[in-house]
Amino acid sequence: MSSPQADGPMIPWWIGPERSKLRVAVGTVQAALDRSSAGVEAGAASELPQVVHAWRELVSLLALGAEPVMRACPHCGQTGMAAASRCGGCWSRLEPEAVPAA
Repeated sequence: MSSPQADGPMIPWWIGPERSKLRVAVGTVQAALDRSSAGVEAGAASELPQVVHAWRELVSLLALGAEPVMRACPHCGQTGMAAASRCGGCWSRLEPEAVPAA
C-alpha cells in the first residue's frame, strides 16, 4: 500500500503523508486527554483512567516513532529516507546522510 506524491512517485505508507497525519492526530488526542485529566466531572472521573490506559496501549501498538528524515535522490529525484544506502526508485547507490538521534 503506497501513497502518490505530488510529483507522481509512490511512497510507502510508513513514511507517507497518512502516517504524518496519524502522528498529529495522536498528539491532539493526547493533549485533550491531558487537559481532561485536570478537570473531569465527578461521574466521568472513574472512567478516565480506563480511557487513558486504553489510549496509551493503542499508541504503544501503533509504534509511530519520530517523523523520518527524508531527502531527494540526487539521480532520479524520488523522495526516500535520508539514511538509505540505495534509492527505492532507481536503485542508485547513495551515501547515507547522518540522521539526528531522536
